[in-house]
Amino acid sequence: MIRIREKLEQSRAALAMMWDQLNELMGRLPTSARVGDNLDVHPVTMPLFINTPLGFLAVYRLIDYDNIVLRLLLAYHTALMGRRDMERWINAGGRVLRSLFSLAQQARLSGTMREDFIANNAAAREARERLGELPADVLVGTRRSEYAPQIIRCRVSDERPPEVVEDENEDEAEVGDDARESQVFLGAGLVEKSDGLLAPGRVMP
Repeated sequence: MIRIREKLEQSRAALAMMWDQLNELMGRLPTSARVGDNLDVHPVTMPLFINTPLGFLAVYRLIDYDNIVLRLLLAYHTALMGRRDMERWINAGGRVLRSLFSLAQQARLSGTMREDFIANNAAAREARERLGELPADVLVGTRRSEYAPQIIRCRVSDERPPEVVEDENEDEAEVGDDARESQVFLGAGLVEKSDGLLAPGRVMP
């Protein structure tokens, strides 16, 4: 995810530079000439199903490239550039997108967790042989993508559910010594007893 995020930023910067250069080129039009924007007469509409923030960023880069191509066609139509220059610019923007999406296609699921690499078990060794060594700062979680999900660590010592590291406060429920007097702390100094009645109690931290 870190490499893809960095590549997305590089692609955004490259396309933004092309857009600025095109705007400078369009500024060469005579001041008495008024040229409107180049718009699609019959734009293509298609559904997209995106389940990650990085996917949306990739779609934004596609939109940037589409706007650049429309601008290039307008520059060619108004004789601000020749066909060869237009095609060269279009190919340059296409290379930016191909480089981006080819990197995303290289992503492979390792099937391991951080605990596997810490324990250096068979799964971690197989992942290293197949995908290479994992950087130390990525392994410990100090360098992460800003869109990465929460780190979940498994508690190997018991069968309790996995622990989410970022959550410092956990919801708790306590049961009294007598099973018939089980209580759940609700906060605000009240507890709910097993008979459904509310009674004073300590406030949960």
